[in-house]
Amino acid sequence: MRTMYDSTTPAAVLTGASLYCGYLDGRWPSYKGLVKRFGESRVVSASVIPWHYIATVGDCENGNGTDADWALWVHKRRADGADPTLYTDLSNLSSVKSALAAIGEPDPYWWIASWASPGTPAPLQLPVGWTAWQYGGSSYTGHDFD
Repeated sequence: MRTMYDSTTPAAVLTGASLYCGYLDGRWPSYKGLVKRFGESRVVSASVIPWHYIATVGDCENGNGTDADWALWVHKRRADGADPTLYTDLSNLSSVKSALAAIGEPDPYWWIASWASPGTPAPLQLPVGWTAWQYGGSSYTGHDFD
């Protein structure tokens, strides 16, 4: 399994991860700074705005649009030839899946936030249907990145 860090502050991210994730839009666009540090092939793009059809990952968190908005984002990204991923909290997963089902859209790849306690080892494998698991935030890493 690979490790990926994401941050709103590119300079804060430690080296050594397989991948990094940066935002193309919103309050803290970090994608370009991460690309500058680690190269484009190692940085995954994310969007917090569901009507920006530009990123690989849609950040479906509270305050970043509705679940229905993100379901339409998945549909539009697929229509554009992309293979999208949605990031959401485990507690919101069933609601987002319902929004996708309501428009007849199959599940995208899933990046699920379900945080472990600091000191808990990283998972050895992902649950079925998940592409990525954010198992800790800054309190877990001890730094300004997840």
